[in-house]
Amino acid sequence: DPPYVELMKKKNAPFGSEQVIRLQLELLLIYISRRNKSVLTATRELASNNIRQHEHLAAEAKQYLQNHINDKISLSQVASSLGISVSLLKRVFREQTDTSVISYLTGLRITEAKRMIRNHNLNFTQISEALGYDNIHYFSAQFKKQTGMTPTEYSRSVRK
Repeated sequence: DPPYVELMKKKNAPFGSEQVIRLQLELLLIYISRRNKSVLTATRELASNNIRQHEHLAAEAKQYLQNHINDKISLSQVASSLGISVSLLKRVFREQTDTSVISYLTGLRITEAKRMIRNHNLNFTQISEALGYDNIHYFSAQFKKQTGMTPTEYSRSVRK
């Protein structure tokens, strides 16, 4: 705690000097108060702009993944299409969607695979290749992980 010092008015102080000091202190407090509020406001505006920018980036990434669901794509391709780094893509995407880019893409692909299986036009190898999978076994494993059943079991369940 700072020591308490009582200020004493000089006997020869000019008229109104107490009022001038009081006004100057009041102006100083107003200046400090406004400066802190403007700093806080600017910080809030920056955070708000950042959130909007991150929402926009995540939406663009989702759209890119949807448009390239049938392609063999990498994180670096997605990031370069958005003009950002892979680490920023991963961080922003998880922050906005609570999932990773790869998990989101896998979910899109499995949803599309389920639609294709219901249409009965293609066999499982053709479906896996159409969705950018190199290996039918990996496709089947991902399908089971997402749905809890193999593509064959799913196919049988939708026929009933």
